[in-house]
Amino acid sequence: MAQSKAVSTKGHVTILGSDTRVHGRVTGEGDIVIDGTVEGDITVSGHVTIGEHGKVGGGSVDGHDVTVEGTIEGEVRASGLVHIGSGAKVRGDLSGATIGIDEGASFAGRIECDVELPAQLR
Repeated sequence: MAQSKAVSTKGHVTILGSDTRVHGRVTGEGDIVIDGTVEGDITVSGHVTIGEHGKVGGGSVDGHDVTVEGTIEGEVRASGLVHIGSGAKVRGDLSGATIGIDEGASFAGRIECDVELPAQLR
């Protein structure tokens, strides 16, 4: 079984464990790891990690970087990296400076990303 990891940029990480269920908005500074269920929006200044057993629905996920190993139904926005892991299921739009989707991931939605096109395609 894979463990969720978040690299803290502010010196602290908040973890919502697998037995935790939140209905409403989650906001904060630093990083957060979701291994439980959130029905609502998540907005943090650092890294958001949706763990292998984590589920987010009914809202958006916003952070500096967002890593998804679990399930999200909603929009995902990052000022940095959005990474969708091989076992993840995402239904919703992604936007970020860099977006990576691993082979084996399930994704349905649109992608918005700043990309510099080669000269022959401009």
